[in-house]
Amino acid sequence: MHSLGRRHRVRQHYQKIPNPIRRASLQVLDGLDIAVYIIVGTAFVIAAIMALIFSLLNLGHHFGFSTLVPDFGTTVLDFVSDLLLVLIIMEVLGTIRSYLEHGDTSVKPFIFIGIISATRGILSIGARLSIAGGSLTPDEFRNNMIELGVNAAIIIALGSTLRIMGNTAEAPDDDLLEDTEEEGDVRIAKS
Repeated sequence: MHSLGRRHRVRQHYQKIPNPIRRASLQVLDGLDIAVYIIVGTAFVIAAIMALIFSLLNLGHHFGFSTLVPDFGTTVLDFVSDLLLVLIIMEVLGTIRSYLEHGDTSVKPFIFIGIISATRGILSIGARLSIAGGSLTPDEFRNNMIELGVNAAIIIALGSTLRIMGNTAEAPDDDLLEDTEEEGDVRIAKS
């Protein structure tokens, strides 16, 4: 694999894929993948600026200025949650790209999907709690805290799983294998 990773393939890498339909599909999906990640990255910067504006407006509100726009905080959290949904979809697309490239899939994108989904759940709970303020019943508060704890445990468990699995969580990397002509066997290339 190119030293920059899967998202930065060079032309020679595509030429190693024998099936022309798979090769062309992978090239198109890689290009679209990069475009979507650029848009999502830009949108996250916009979300950060919006969150900063909300924080400043909220600070002004606490000092007695009536600058707080209703539901602005919820809008920012919903925007971030929607961006995380896009990342979940992109990770599913990653499994399709892996299949086109290697003929098999990896467990790593599914672990990322679980982590991102749990993060979305935490953001959703945070939004609900900030909207409700002090009007929650003790049962609703307890249920939200349990849901928050479960999502945090999922993130820790999946992160630990990813760390324990290491490179085995990924699809095999064809570029790390080389075929030696005199022996006809496959060996790991030293990089």
